[in-house]
Amino acid sequence: MIGTRQLGRVLAEAANGGAKVVLVGDVQQLQAIEAGAAFRLLAERYGAAEISEVRRQSA
Repeated sequence: MIGTRQLGRVLAEAANGGAKVVLVGDVQQLQAIEAGAAFRLLAERYGAAEISEVRRQSA
C-alpha cells in the first residue's frame, strides 16, 4: 500500500545503509494510498514469487 514517492525514499535509505529490501504484497488486494502502483510495476517488470496453494496446520 506504499506510494511511488514513499517507496523511492525507502529504497534510497536502504541503498545508503547497504540494506536489502524485500517487498511483500498482493497486487490484487488494496491499492496504494498515495499515487502510483509501485509494487505492481515492480512485480510485472522483474517478476514475483507466488503462493499458489494454501496449506493449513492441523492440530
